[in-house]
Amino acid sequence: RALMDIYGKVKSPLLNLDLPSWGINQDSKNDTSTEDTLGTPIKIGEIKLDFLADNIILHNLTGNRAQGTSTYIPQTVFSIENASLHSFGGQIHFTLKNQPRAGGDALSIVGKIDKMDIDSLFHSFNNFDQKTITSENISGKITADFQLLGVMQNNSLLNDSLRCISNIIVENGILKHF
Repeated sequence: RALMDIYGKVKSPLLNLDLPSWGINQDSKNDTSTEDTLGTPIKIGEIKLDFLADNIILHNLTGNRAQGTSTYIPQTVFSIENASLHSFGGQIHFTLKNQPRAGGDALSIVGKIDKMDIDSLFHSFNNFDQKTITSENISGKITADFQLLGVMQNNSLLNDSLRCISNIIVENGILKHF
């Protein structure tokens, strides 16, 4: 059976782009996602959706007024292009690409953060698994452009693999109990 490509537009009150919650394992070698009404396996070639959502979930990042384009090609790529959403009291614009490879998925995110609450950002991402400066120690608004590269295994980012290039401005920043 030929691969099925799905293209469309989605407008939703809630969009969950967290692949494991869909029951999709990016590392799986099985590209049969479901069966049609006759029980014949459907093999997915590509799913590409332009989205507009009142609320969005993407791993640790949740937000509202989200838009962008999501692409999923089994065993090849999951990406979100030209995305924007409001989160943590500010806004983020980004492009994300997650590609399976031996040793874990290669993850790259390029984007811009505009006036987000830095303590909420740190708290949501578990203080980026460090204890030097935590959500309890910092407040203010962060604006940044960034390029983030890393490796994900079992739906978790490997901190040893994380590389980030960024220009950061913290407005009204306060270090507390430090």
